[in-house]
Amino acid sequence: MLSAEPEIPGKRLSQMVPLPITTCNRCLPKRNSYSFIRTLQDISHRLAGLPATRRGKCFLLCLSVTGSVLVGAVAFFSLPFEVPSETLDPSWRWALHEAFCQDLRFGKDIVFSFGPYGFLYGRMYHPETFSLVVSLKSGLLLIMIWSLFEVIRERVQWFLVAPPFIFLVSLFSTNDDAVGALLQFCLCVALGRSKSRPFAVAAGMALALISLTKFMFLPASAFLLLVLLSCGNRTIGSWCAGSFLAAILVFWLAIGQNLGDVYYFILKSLEISFGYTEAMASEGPRPAFELLGYILGCATLFIALLLSGTKEKKQHKETITISLFAAVIVFVFLKHGFVRHDVHATFAYSTLSLLALGTAFIALVNKRRLVAALALLVCVTATTSYALGNDCARLQIGPKAQLLKIFRVVTGRTPLPWKGLETRFELAKKDIMTRNPLPSIEGTIDAISFNQGVLFAYGMRWTPRPVFQSYSCYTPRLITLNGNALDREGPDHLLVRIQPIDGRLSTQEDSLVWRVLLDWYEPVGTASGFALLKRRAMSSEWKEQEILAGRAETGQLVRLPETKPGSLLWLSIAIDQTLGDHLQSLLFKLPETTIVTIGSQGSKKNRYLVMAGQAGFIVSPRILSIEDLTALHAGQLPLSGDVRAFSLERGSGRVKRTFDYRVSLSRKPQ
Repeated sequence: MLSAEPEIPGKRLSQMVPLPITTCNRCLPKRNSYSFIRTLQDISHRLAGLPATRRGKCFLLCLSVTGSVLVGAVAFFSLPFEVPSETLDPSWRWALHEAFCQDLRFGKDIVFSFGPYGFLYGRMYHPETFSLVVSLKSGLLLIMIWSLFEVIRERVQWFLVAPPFIFLVSLFSTNDDAVGALLQFCLCVALGRSKSRPFAVAAGMALALISLTKFMFLPASAFLLLVLLSCGNRTIGSWCAGSFLAAILVFWLAIGQNLGDVYYFILKSLEISFGYTEAMASEGPRPAFELLGYILGCATLFIALLLSGTKEKKQHKETITISLFAAVIVFVFLKHGFVRHDVHATFAYSTLSLLALGTAFIALVNKRRLVAALALLVCVTATTSYALGNDCARLQIGPKAQLLKIFRVVTGRTPLPWKGLETRFELAKKDIMTRNPLPSIEGTIDAISFNQGVLFAYGMRWTPRPVFQSYSCYTPRLITLNGNALDREGPDHLLVRIQPIDGRLSTQEDSLVWRVLLDWYEPVGTASGFALLKRRAMSSEWKEQEILAGRAETGQLVRLPETKPGSLLWLSIAIDQTLGDHLQSLLFKLPETTIVTIGSQGSKKNRYLVMAGQAGFIVSPRILSIEDLTALHAGQLPLSGDVRAFSLERGSGRVKRTFDYRVSLSRKPQ
């Protein structure tokens, strides 16, 4: 008989696993190969180099990149642009735009803490630079977005986190210092993981651009490249370093700078950086509380960074590298935010917030959720401290204020901020001229001390001394640089207003310029609180003779000879500094030094600049107004009187230091 099932050796037919049924691709129904989604996928394949089989990943990539760009663009263009003013900060921002328009040479004609692309800093509108500002900042935004996807390209589930991340960053976009630090941090993380040479080239260009915008970013960029070359992927590090150096030269030459001036730009920017701590140090309303909060936040952030990496041994070096670079950034912003403890403290806290946000992003990508929560806690705490600060609330620069501005623009409650900018710019110039009426002035001109905005509003021919704002002459070299420039090739006119900052002696700011004012210029009138001085055909050199020298101690009263009409006393002081003083200044800051002057009109206490005092300054008579300056030119004793004794004090007076002093008597030529 025949059996119901055929016999197969070792196995019955019913126990066998059915074979898969294969079908020829030609038998399947055809799909539309030119659909919109497929087109996006093809584009993403070419741009990102992703395998064609992972279509869902490609779609998410396109969606996330598009969303990040749109969010960044909307946030950037929704925030209002500034219009010029004649006050301190708007004047130097305006001056950076004018320096670009006039092709002034940085390192020679201009010496400041910003580079030739300093007009990118802030949101001030200028018709000659607006299109360039939008283009370059858009490029930096795209490179930041690119760096995010270099970090998460292998983790599809985190692609859609990028747009919210960019949106949160945009809430701090009024603080270019913090956003620039975050860009460096993102590039550091991405360069440690990426193997893309085009990205390394783009990262080098971004580092070069922000380094030529503000000098503060140049040392951090150099440190990042050094770490990459020594500890990271040397191939990517070499491409990035080569791109950085080439971009520095290309960007420098592209706006008409001389190649040989790069050396002088770096050298003199370092001089400003070294003198900044001593000259600009100040105490805030809550110095201990805010400083301690920042230090604790940085320590917690550092722990989160060390724990944010995966457990793979090959990523331990990467995690340590990122942590070291973050430590450099937070130290730089410790100095930047708390040496001059005013609105700068908000810059430090906003930088801490963004670095903590970036750390949370890294921890989430690496599936370290508890670490991400810790980093977000630091971010929220730092942001709250930043937003509740007095300066932040007063200036309307916190995240809450930015969110409200974006919401009002998006919902149409306020007009688009880029509309009517040129009209607003012209109206702002008219307002400046209305507040500061001046006579018609022919020829070149410069402003002493920081009201350059008045000159720009009138369209005058600005011929600046290198350190164009007087309070920034921190060291004897910078003071000598300004004095020599004004002495040899000074402008035809000077617009002078006595307005020292931080309670300083007026004659100690840009002190050698005061000698040039007496030698080469004579007053021709006053207007709007300014003294207008005109350059003489020949110098009337004041005769100088050293009459007193000695050594004293802080707190000791030093007697001075009487100052007669038509004469002045020139005082130079060299204070002994210990090794501990130098270390304290390097790591943080020294206590303020004050000078007490006693004269015919009573005693006055002023901030004293230790390094600038080595170059010397007019100690007697007192020059507190333009009337005093006019009287001194006329050979009369100013109404503010003379000085007959002085003493120095360091901090609370407990710290004693000795100093050498020299006093010279100068007489007006008859």
